[in-house]
Formats: sequence, structure tokens, C-alpha cells
Amino acid sequence: MTQKLSRYPGARPFETAQQHIFYGRKTDTDNFFNLLQVEQLVVIYGKSGTGKSSLLNAGIIPEVLKDGHYEPLRVRFTAWDPNEAKQGQMPIVTTQQVVRKGAKSSKTFLDKLIKDENTLWHDIKEHQIQCNGEKGVLLIFDQFEELFSYPAAAILEFRRQLAEAMYTSIPQRYWKELEANYKNGKQLLTKDETALFQQSPGLKAVFAVRSDRLHLLNQLSDHLPTVLKQCYELRALDEKQAVHAIVQPALATGDFECPPFAYDDAALANIVSFLTQDGGTTIESTQMQIVCHSIEEKVMRKRLKIVTPEQVGDLESIIRNYYDERISALPDAEQLPARKLIEDNLIFEEERRRLSMYEGQILKYIAPETLRQLVDSHLLRAEPGMQGGYTYELCHDTLVSPVLKAKAKRKELERLEAEEQARHEREQELAAERRKRRRATILAAVGFILAAAAIAGFVYAHHQTQLANKRTRASHNAALVFQKENADPTLALRIAGYNLQNNPGDPVAVMAFRDISSNLSNRYYRLSVGGNEKPASVVAFSPNGHTIFTGGGLAEAPNPGRLWDLSGKELASFQGHQKSIVAVAFSPDGGKLLTGSNDGTAKLWDLNGRELATFSGHNNRVTSLAFSPDGRKILTGSDDKTARLWAENGALLLVVSGHNKGVSAVAFSPTGQLMMTAGKDGLVKLWNTAGILTGSFVADPGAVLSAAFSPDGRKILTGGTDDAAGLWDLSGNKLASFSGHNSMFVNSAAFSPDGNSVLTGSSDKTARIWDLSGKLLATFSGHTQDVQSVCFSADGKMIATAGDDMTAKVWDVSATEVAVLSEPSSSAFEAVAFSPDGQYFATGGTSNAVVLWETYDGGNARLLTTFTGHSDRVTDIAFSPDGQSLLSSSEDGTAILWSLNGHKIVTLAGNMERVYAVAISPDGQTLLTGSNAGTAVLWNLKGKVLATCSGHTDEVRTVAFSPNGQTLLTGSRDKTLKLWNLKGQELRTFSEQEGEIYAAAFSPDGKTVLSGDGTGQARLWNLDGKELLSFESPGSGHINAVAFSPDGKYLLTAHGGFATRGEDNTVHVWDGSGGLLFNFNGHREPVSDVAVSPDGGTVVSVSLDGTARLWLMPQVLLRQKLYSFSMKDFEFYGVELENDK
Repeated sequence: MTQKLSRYPGARPFETAQQHIFYGRKTDTDNFFNLLQVEQLVVIYGKSGTGKSSLLNAGIIPEVLKDGHYEPLRVRFTAWDPNEAKQGQMPIVTTQQVVRKGAKSSKTFLDKLIKDENTLWHDIKEHQIQCNGEKGVLLIFDQFEELFSYPAAAILEFRRQLAEAMYTSIPQRYWKELEANYKNGKQLLTKDETALFQQSPGLKAVFAVRSDRLHLLNQLSDHLPTVLKQCYELRALDEKQAVHAIVQPALATGDFECPPFAYDDAALANIVSFLTQDGGTTIESTQMQIVCHSIEEKVMRKRLKIVTPEQVGDLESIIRNYYDERISALPDAEQLPARKLIEDNLIFEEERRRLSMYEGQILKYIAPETLRQLVDSHLLRAEPGMQGGYTYELCHDTLVSPVLKAKAKRKELERLEAEEQARHEREQELAAERRKRRRATILAAVGFILAAAAIAGFVYAHHQTQLANKRTRASHNAALVFQKENADPTLALRIAGYNLQNNPGDPVAVMAFRDISSNLSNRYYRLSVGGNEKPASVVAFSPNGHTIFTGGGLAEAPNPGRLWDLSGKELASFQGHQKSIVAVAFSPDGGKLLTGSNDGTAKLWDLNGRELATFSGHNNRVTSLAFSPDGRKILTGSDDKTARLWAENGALLLVVSGHNKGVSAVAFSPTGQLMMTAGKDGLVKLWNTAGILTGSFVADPGAVLSAAFSPDGRKILTGGTDDAAGLWDLSGNKLASFSGHNSMFVNSAAFSPDGNSVLTGSSDKTARIWDLSGKLLATFSGHTQDVQSVCFSADGKMIATAGDDMTAKVWDVSATEVAVLSEPSSSAFEAVAFSPDGQYFATGGTSNAVVLWETYDGGNARLLTTFTGHSDRVTDIAFSPDGQSLLSSSEDGTAILWSLNGHKIVTLAGNMERVYAVAISPDGQTLLTGSNAGTAVLWNLKGKVLATCSGHTDEVRTVAFSPNGQTLLTGSRDKTLKLWNLKGQELRTFSEQEGEIYAAAFSPDGKTVLSGDGTGQARLWNLDGKELLSFESPGSGHINAVAFSPDGKYLLTAHGGFATRGEDNTVHVWDGSGGLLFNFNGHREPVSDVAVSPDGGTVVSVSLDGTARLWLMPQVLLRQKLYSFSMKDFEFYGVELENDK
């Protein structure tokens, strides 16, 4: 059976059989082949990883074979090993063996002249004769630098024989033999043989060599004088070549491991951006193939047709996994030694570059077989040493970063193990101590001093034991956090919070909390109800969003349905079905609810659990139900293959039949004019209210399990057994596919109330939200078994899920973003500030107005009033310390002090064309402005200039008062920060900046200054101008704003490139050591400003995309928005609980 091909070879070079998927090198193939047509000896060189072997195998050799004039023969030497020196290992012998293997027979007429000659010329000539002179030989020497590891005599013999074979038509020894026989009257050769004999042997050669070994070819120049005359440099791929090499193999048809697939534009852009990181413009072929091979494996597992950014995932983790997977493939006993060899010895950590080691050194760490496995798996590369043997190094520079991360992880585990070992040793010491104490007790009569000493030893030992046990519990719980994070982030964050609360200074507890709270892609549930005692596998929100209904359980068990409020309090129980409830719907007015059961009936209830009507008539379970928009009719679907229309009082109005299998979903269109049924036969059918079929289409090759109308009634959403949910128009044309669940079954699907997103629940135990193009927006993990039911709340801010784990959960749609605001004018925002009490914040931007917002309900906000008076964009805002006024600056050349009712108090104007920054002193009596004039001006409340700070040579873009009000801070596009006194005298200049300064702020204690510049670099300084810390986020662009949290523990930077609009557009939150804790992502254009509420719990960011976004800091999320587990729950999940014993 033929092995199916991979579309991307990963770290291995392309083979000739893969020529049909070798893309991106067409120009190189043509150019090199054309050069080969006219030259006898050509060198191809390039850096390691550029793909020289692949070009020769899949590009050049197919062209040579197609041309038909030469037979390509590949030659690869093994490096010289003095310990295994054999004649058969010599380069010339290796070359002859390759040529002889390509020959058709062993003997020709040459033996008439010189019998059994053993030279390369003889072997090449034999090959030519066997082809009747119609085909020459092309010797392709891959990794030719290996030649130079051999002894000088071996190199000399190789170059001498190769030169003869290439440049000598007939060696002198053959002429002498012919001449001697001719004199003796012997005619050894026929006329045809003579003609063949006189032909040039027709040999060409290619040397493939690394760039850094190219100079070694000079050693051949005495015999091969043209060796460096024709050299072709193979460079790394440019972006256009790389895109071709990524896209085209995916589209190819043939006997591949997976069907053809495609990359969407965003996914492709992500891949190219990752491969050209650090601002480069070229792409290393090997790294690209590793990434694409991993994506292909994911395509194969998930049966994807389109690769989106969500399916691409974390690209750096692909390279990291490449390393980890190859280590994991080693025998268990060899994995740690191999890691230590690579991580501790083959990387110079300070400079993040590769090192090499000789074989003898390496075999002190690992076994020879392990070394072979590391080379065969393309993790290590063997390079011929100049003194024989090999040196070994990491295959590629791209492995350096993931290897260093693996090293850090290993070192942390080693530290924890050392702590555990120390704890164990201490426990042994304490056990010995206890034995001593027992002995001391027996001998207590010896005296009071000995007894006292024993008591003191006991107290100390007991204290140390407690500390050791506490550290052990902290480490155990931290490990549990990492174990639970993917499956249940809510549980993991709660454990992390509990662990940190009880171990506030423990580094492992801190690290665990930091890691999980920094992952803003996590979604957390605020409520979980149900369980084995009150099973819940189906769920629905009431129309007002204040309650949920749950039902479910074992099919044959008559488990009641339950109504809950969002605090988890059970409000009512619904008992009456003979078997479990499998479907539920609230009436449009929220006053009633409808249930469908495995007992074949549907029932109507009031919200107190009183049964109002029973709908009997189906002869199998009722799988789905819906109210008409006016609430007066009810539609039910059943496994009996029918749907039935009922009056609210239980009277049957209509039966519709047409499905070949059970009906799994029913719905009314928003207008009530259409009814939809979907079935396990894969069909969706549309009916009018008279029961006449108006449309039908196949939505799933297996079964449709869920279906819904969009809020506008123009689209249909389906979920089923085909690995994805589908979006359709009413004619059955597919508009989008929602593919990404790790299961074939999408059991439930729903539209958001605004119709702009969809929610799916799957047998992969997750629920997911997507936009209408099929882009994944959020994943909700927390169920331990299949998710069977999902729904949105009426306001779209929450979802509910229920599953086979018999729990229902309520989640906030956004993990941290609690509000998105925009002005009625949809103008871009450029400035934001919180009032001192946190009750208000103000924004400004291109509308030329200041807008005042009021915060409410834990992070939401509403527009209060608009201040108009500026004639150009508003650039900065500051509140007065008493919160009764605010100061705004504008590019109209003014700053205005306003009362909170929108009245102007004073306008500041002077020698300023554009005012970029403002601040108010802590006592509220002085105002500060910064402008394009390169000055900062100090004003009183009547608009009189008190002092001017002159010294910058370019625009002043940021100003601030120190917390004590005695020092001024300015930052400028001249790349400097300056401190001033209140008289305008310069105190200090901070000039170690790489870019223009756009943002700066004093810390709350006034002891440090944080600055951000145009290169994306943030720096923390002391007041003497000494840089304490610098940090940046790769690709983050300008830092447009900086801020401290009120307690000074967190530093915030707002990013985005105003020129390109293509950069980070994110708010980063850092700890005091410059470690990136988490990001606030969501803005589509540069984030222009950021502010933190006085209580430190809420962040507001504003952007050129015209939105202001409010976010919750993780500590607030823990305090307000997460489901609270009991200590009994924690104990069940394996948490090591603290106790006071």
C-alpha cells in the first residue's frame, strides 16, 4: 500500500517525488537550471535552513530528468571518523559507488584496453557507453562541506579523480594502450566503439555548500580551477515566495493525508507575520515547513476546509511543541539528559545563540543511540569537524527561544523538586528530633535546663514543619491550577485566588495566579446549578434575563424542571412529566414556559410550577418546541418524524410530515409567517402556517441537531453531526461555516439578540461564540461532558449552557470588557480621564467636544452631557482634585477649564498653535499645559501665566504634577523627559530615550516616573534620572499613554501606530518588575489614551476606532463575577485546604 503524502515535509527536505507541491522557488529553479545548462561545474550556497537540498531534490532534479540529457546522481559523504577509518568510507569511493549503482551493466569494451580499472573516469565513461553516448552524468554533491573533514590525502585523491573525469576526454594511459596494440597490428575497437570512446565523458557536477563553508572550496582550485567561478546564492524566501509555498500545496489534489484546504487571508497574514518576526522581510524555509506541517496535522484531525486564525492558534507554541515532541519520543531515561545537554550546553543564553559541541563531549551526556535519534528527528544537526568526526548543534535558530522557555520551565520544576527534597529531609530531621525529644522526656529528671531545651526544640521544629507543609500545599494547588485551566478556567482561577490568599508571598502561588489571570481569552461562569441531585442538561433564559430554567437527567427518570435566579436560588419546581425534560421555551412575555419530554408530551406551566395544559399526540419523545411571536400558538417536534401546531389551550391545529427521521428542531420566523423544522435526516424544511412546504435544503450530511432563525428572519443557523455549524439564507445557500469544535457534534446553536454573532455547544465540552463570517470570538470551557443546550440572555451580555455533566452554567460573554461606548457622532476618541471619586469619566476626540459619562452597575456607563467650545480635536483631559471641574486641551491652541455642568470657567490661550497635554495640581489651584511650541506653561485659575518651562526642542506631548505638587514633568518629541520646579527652572533631563516621548506619569508615591515612546519602549526612572527598568511588547507600536494603578502595583501602556494603523491596538498591564501580566484586546485601531478608576478595579481605554471600552481588572473579576466554590467543592477537586490545627 502506497503511503499517503504530507503536503509539507516539516524539517525534512523535499524529495523528488514531492516536486508537484514544491512551490515558491520557481525563479531559483529556472535560474539555476539555466546556469547548469551552460556550465560544467556550479556551486550552490546559502545559509543553513534556506532549502538547498529541497531545491536540488524537488526543483533541479525533475528539470534535469525532463530535459533528458543527463542522469542526476546524488552523492552524500559521511564525515570522517578516525575511529572507524575504512577505505570504503573515502569520498572518491563513495562517489564511484553511486555512479556504479546508476549503471545498467558492469562491463563494456573499456576492459579490452585496461582491465578492471578502478577510477572515477572509468566509471563515468562506462555509464556513457551504456547509454550509447546519449546521456551524461550530473553528480550532485549535497552538504559538500563534509569532504573537508577527511585527511588531506583523501581530499587530494577525490579532487584529482574528479578533475580527470570532468576535464579529460581520454586519459594518456588509454592512448598508450591503443598505440601499443596498433603497433602490434591489433584493432581492439570497432568503428562505433572508437567513436564512443573518443567522445568526452559528459560529466557535470554541483556542489551544495553552506555559506560559512564556501571558502573551503579554495582547497580544490589547483585541480578544479573554475570551482568558484559559477556560484549561485540561494537566499531565504521573500514574503511573496513564502505565501506561494504555503497556499499552493494546501490546494493540491492527489494521494495526500488530508483533502485540499485553504487559508483565509487573516490566517495567512498571521503566519507570514510570525515567520518574518523582528521586522524582517525574509522567511526561513525550514521554519515555515515546520509551522505548515503542524497546521496540516490539525487540518487532518479536525477535517478543516478553511484554516482561520483560530485554527492557526499560537504559532510560537508550534515551534515549542516541535522541540518537546522530539524529546518526548526518546526513551524515558534519556529525556532529561537530552534536555540538559541541549538546554544547558548548546545555547549561549545571554546572547540567545546556538553553540556546538564535539561528539566526544556530547557522549558524556547521552548514549550514541540517543544522539542518532536527535539527529534523525532533525532536532540536532551534525556538521563535519575540521579534525574529523562531527560537531553537533541545534538544527535552527528558531529553536533557541522555545528551548530557553523549556529550560526555564525545567529549572522551575527542579527548584520545586529541590524544595520538596529539602522538605523531606527536614521532616526526617524533625523525626529524629522527635525521637530525641522522647528520650529527653524520659531523662527529664536530669534537670530543668535540659527539659527547657527540649521544649524550645519542639516549638522550632513544629513551626518549621508547618512552614514546609504550607509550601507543599501551595505548590500542589499551583499545579492543580495549571492542570484545570484548559478544562475549567473558572475553577482554576478560583483555586489560584484561594491559593494566593492563603500564601500571599509564595512565588509559586503568585506565578499560578499571574499566568491564569493574564489569559484574557478565558471565559468564566458566574453561576453553576444542577448536578447529580438536580440534573440539568437543558437550559433557557427568561426574556427579562433574571432567571433560567433547567431540565434533564436520565431519559427514563421523571426529574422535575427547575427555575433559578442568577444567584443560584431555586424559585420553583416543575413536576408532572413521566420521563426527563429534553426541551424548554419561555413564552414571549416571560409569564409561562413550555417543556418537552421523553414521555412524548409537552406541558405548559406558569412560573410557580403549576401545570396549565398538556399537549399529547406525539408517539415518541418531544425533542423541540417553540412559541409563536404573539405567544398564541405552540410548535412541537418529535422523534416520530412529525411537527405539530397547537393552540395555547392544547387543541391540535396542524400536523406537518416530511422528514424521513426524527424532527430535532422547530422554530417560528420572527414575523410568525413561517415555521421551520429540522431533522435527523439532515434536512431543513420551511412551511407556511397552513402546513404547506415552501422550501427545503440539505444542511448536514448526517443529522441536524439544532436550528434557529436569525432575529431579522433572513438567515438560518444549524448545528449537527458534520463537525461545524452552518449559516444559510432561506433558499439554502450556505453563507458561512463555524468550524473549530474538537468534535463532530454541534448539539445546540443560537443567534445573539442583535443577530451579529452565534453561539454553539458541542460534544467537545465547550461552547463557542463566532461572528457571522465564521471567526471564533470566545470559547467557554467548564463542562466535564458534552454541552447539549446553549442560549443567550435577551440583552446578549450573558449565555447559559447545559450538558451531560448535568450542570447548567451562566457566563458573562466578555471576560473583562464590561461596556463598549461611542459618541452619537461616531468620532474618534483621543483622551480620557476618571473623576477622583470614580463616578464619572470624560472623553474627548475628533468631535471637538468633551463628553461626560456616568459609571454604574459595576462597570457600565451612560452619557450625561457634552461640552462644546473647542474648534478642533480634543487632545487631553484632567479632572480637578475635588471633582468639580475638568480641564481640556485642543489642537485649536487653547485649554478650557469647565464646571461639570458644561460651563466654561476660563480659557487658556497664548503662544500656542496646538495644545497637546494638560494637568491640574494636587491642590487644584494651578493648571499646566504642554504645546507644539516646545514649552510647558503654568497658569492660575484666572488664566494668568505663572511660569514657562522652556528647554525642549520639539513639541511637548505630555505633562504631569508630582503627587506633592512641587515638581513638574514634561515629555517631548525631542526624545527627552524633564523635571522642573514651580518657577519653570529645569531640575533634571532624562535623555536615554530611543524614540519620541508621547506619554509619562508619576507613580502614586512620587518616587518614580513611567515613560512611553514612539518605538514601543516603556521605561521606569527614579527622580535622579536613573533608568530602573525598560520593557516592551513585540510589535506593539507607539506607546500613546501610560498610567499607574492607584496602589502603584500595576503599570499600564496604551499602544497603536498612528501612521500605519496596523500595529498592536492594545492596552498592556505589567507588574512592577516589567513582567507582562495581561492585555486588554478589542480595539480595532490605535488606543490613544487609558485611565484607571480610583479604586483600581476598572480601566477605560479610548481609541481612534471611535469606541471607549471599560474593562475589569482581574481582582475585580474574582471579587464580583466568578462562581464561588465551596470548600467541599475544592476538596472534591483535590485542593489542599488550609486549616488552623
